[in-house]
Amino acid sequence: MKLDVDFSALHRVVAKMTDGKERQMNTVTRQNEASYHLVHAMEPVASSIAICGTSPTWPSPLRPALFCLFFAEKQEGRYLSTDTIISLLVRFYGFKRVPLDEKAIEMNVYTAREEHCCVVDDILQQPLLQRDGLLQAIRAFGPVGFDCFEQLIEREETGGPFS
Repeated sequence: MKLDVDFSALHRVVAKMTDGKERQMNTVTRQNEASYHLVHAMEPVASSIAICGTSPTWPSPLRPALFCLFFAEKQEGRYLSTDTIISLLVRFYGFKRVPLDEKAIEMNVYTAREEHCCVVDDILQQPLLQRDGLLQAIRAFGPVGFDCFEQLIEREETGGPFS
């Protein structure tokens, strides 16, 4: 039995909740721009780059970052590193790289992914997030050195190499 359910209302509620958190955190600005440091709990080394956006469409990198992450998982079965996500945000969504400093707002990609996994299909259907050439760019970056998070955890536990 297939249920025809519209999750757009749920997504709007989640988006409003997330936007509120981001606005509360957006107290430190660089010429009215907050900088964000994307981190991932499962990556062995954190990125040393922050990003900021100037577009009113994307005051925070959360939605475009999640779109790229979910899109890569769904289309290619790939997990993106934070450095790859940053490159995609710069190339396709108008963000720019800025020096990482103590004022940057830390955004944990792993936590954000888990919090939004119930609205993946709704995120992937948002026309404002879709970009021509994004899939080809994701393919050009290649895999991050593991096929799934379980494999990464196993490598960390056994002390195996990251390929």
